[in-house]
Amino acid sequence: MPHPLPDRCHNTSSSAERHSFNLLKAHAPEDWIVLHSLKLDRREREIDFVVLVPHRGVVCLEVKGGQIAYDSRPNLWTSKGTDGTPHKIDDPFLQAETAARALMDSVRALAGGNFASLPVSHGVMFPDVTRLPNAMAEREGFRIWYTNPDRTQQRTATDLVAYVTALCQHTQTRYPHLRADSFTPDEARRYAKLLRSDAVFERNLWDIAKLTERDLERALTVQQRTVTNFIRANQTMVVQGVSVGCKRLAACFHS
Repeated sequence: MPHPLPDRCHNTSSSAERHSFNLLKAHAPEDWIVLHSLKLDRREREIDFVVLVPHRGVVCLEVKGGQIAYDSRPNLWTSKGTDGTPHKIDDPFLQAETAARALMDSVRALAGGNFASLPVSHGVMFPDVTRLPNAMAEREGFRIWYTNPDRTQQRTATDLVAYVTALCQHTQTRYPHLRADSFTPDEARRYAKLLRSDAVFERNLWDIAKLTERDLERALTVQQRTVTNFIRANQTMVVQGVSVGCKRLAACFHS
């Protein structure tokens, strides 16, 4: 399970947002961090979802419920709710793109240049849509996630994870100078705390073990690092030397 912040979907009347929140919470990888309903500034600009994906980047998602229609000639977007009445909505792609830019500006203001080279993607989710009209698909179909009725719920959830990953890959391909290699789970947590000061993360045993291993490796001497790398690459080895405990430590590491 990922880290959703907050841990419950509240303060929204949108069933589409609640459905998207539950899918992300239930099926996203455990090292992802999902920020819901993130307010960026005093102008009340809000991003429906910000997904922090370690080693890949950040994704801003705009969610629109109801049956969505798009007319390319006047660039008109509409949504039809349960009452069957269509009403005009803002361009979801423009909203998502504007949100991504605002997010980058906010983080740079808070953290300086630390995250300046991090890829930030944006996409749109239509949970109530079962088929994309041609005009909509031709515009930027790959940036749209929707529910295909021919798939099972589990397959749909899997597609959602693949969709977010594909958005990250597209941004990295389009902007190769942006790098997410150093965007570790720890860095993602730090990023989340910049955006949401009340963020609290409980480390599991796996996280603690990996951090301890990293700290130990950083403290190794050149000779110790050479031996450690040799252990990793060889099934059988002999270490000779005086009795100071290092050989026992190497044996424990190898086992």
